[in-house]
Amino acid sequence: MSQKRDFESSLELLLDTMCNSFGGVMFIAISLIIVLSMTSKVKEAVTDNFQNLEEMQTKVEELKKEFTQIQLDTKQIQHALEIFKNDPRLKYLKDIVLLEDKLKKIEMEDKMLSVELEVQNKKNSELVNKKTLIQTELTKKQLKYQKIAAENIKQEQELKSLNEELKRTASEHITFKTMSPTQKAPYYLIVFNSKIWRVGPDKKGDPPHSDVNYAKARQDGQEYIICTIRDLNSGVPLIENGRISSEAYALLQNIPQDRFPSLSIHSDSVEDFCKFREELKKNNTTHSVDTFFESLGNKFIYFYTNTKDHYNAY
Repeated sequence: MSQKRDFESSLELLLDTMCNSFGGVMFIAISLIIVLSMTSKVKEAVTDNFQNLEEMQTKVEELKKEFTQIQLDTKQIQHALEIFKNDPRLKYLKDIVLLEDKLKKIEMEDKMLSVELEVQNKKNSELVNKKTLIQTELTKKQLKYQKIAAENIKQEQELKSLNEELKRTASEHITFKTMSPTQKAPYYLIVFNSKIWRVGPDKKGDPPHSDVNYAKARQDGQEYIICTIRDLNSGVPLIENGRISSEAYALLQNIPQDRFPSLSIHSDSVEDFCKFREELKKNNTTHSVDTFFESLGNKFIYFYTNTKDHYNAY
């Protein structure tokens, strides 16, 4: 038993020795590999540095050659400048440069003048348009003036024709005498379509009442007032329930105290006017009646005189 144990112990020692030896050999081998690898890298680095150094030396040589050539070129340029400095053509070159500067200034001024000319042309165009508008407006006003002048001539002719018609038909007028003499002046009323429109005037020199439109005309030094009804749909009704309407009665009451109603009647209102006049007679209202309105084409004309009645009517 003891021999067997000694044998096993020897084997263990042998195995230990062999393992240690093998481990040492492996360590040495790995170390050699690492050392050889590092040596190769150092050699490559040295080789690369050597190549770089040669390239740098080559570049330095090339730069020296270029610098030498630049020095030569500089000397040649300086020599040429010395020669050119004394060349009489240099003066002409300076003149050319000055002329070019002047040309640039002239071109700039020309551009500015072109802009100013464009602005001025625009202003001129605006003035021409304005002048055209003024001429057009003036032409319109001249035409309007001519139209007004023609209307005035026409109105004068109508007035002349009315005067002739008045003279021709004066004897045919039906005139009701006032119920009694009076020193009052007439207050004119138009009776048409069984309605009353006021003419007035309230006193001498006043314009006619707003119930009528009026225009003035002058002939032979006499001024005439020509009246027409303003609105045929208005007017004060003559009769209401067979008697003077309340509106017509109020109208009569509002006539100034120094005036009396003078009525110019149209034939379409004769029937109602007769009833209206009977009421006036019952009330002892001084009045006068004529038919001038219809005979003058539904116009009423009066003018001022120097008589006591102050004005006459057609």
